[in-house]
Amino acid sequence: MQFQQVRDAIIATLGADSAALPAVNQFRVISYQRQAESAVSALNQSIQVFYNAGDFPKSGGSFVGDSVKHKPTFRLEMTVASKAKGNLSGLEAATTPAEASAALATFFEASSIVDKAMDQLWSDVWNILMDAKNETFDLPIGAISSRWVSGFQKDNPTPKGEIVLLTANAILSCDVDEEVIGVTGTLGVDFDVTVSDINGDTEQKTGTAGTLGET
Repeated sequence: MQFQQVRDAIIATLGADSAALPAVNQFRVISYQRQAESAVSALNQSIQVFYNAGDFPKSGGSFVGDSVKHKPTFRLEMTVASKAKGNLSGLEAATTPAEASAALATFFEASSIVDKAMDQLWSDVWNILMDAKNETFDLPIGAISSRWVSGFQKDNPTPKGEIVLLTANAILSCDVDEEVIGVTGTLGVDFDVTVSDINGDTEQKTGTAGTLGET
């Protein structure tokens, strides 16, 4: 369906335009195979694109039509990771207030780093998706319309050992036309419905292979 083509086009657009950013701002786009995964920045910043929901308004098509309107929404999930300068596991191992304070300070510092990095990642993602040159994500003219990015929300920074993670998400919506092409069925196989000597019935009724309702 067309929404699948749009999803892949969004991924390709993000991957291609990320490579054009300064190295420090480049991010990894999951499923974008041509993107180099060796860059440090790509390992620390990433985005995934998911088809989230779709609406098919009755006003946008007919029951016997060949085309219907589809209003898909795509979920953009962003992740930023940063290594703390100190060992965050020290929060659990600390035996004195001074040790706990020192370990906690590394978490606050790393949290601030990932927070600012997420702000920059979101800025880059939003500008790529809303850039006029990317209005159709390199799909044919008319394949997509009314694209819009909205609903950005951050989660709280989360320590994972010596790494601090921050995730966020946003929604991209658009309008597409879906062609109703149907599906091709699979032929079945012949079957035997022979019935004989049921409950002592002396009138053995036998059907023919591949038919029902005949005696």
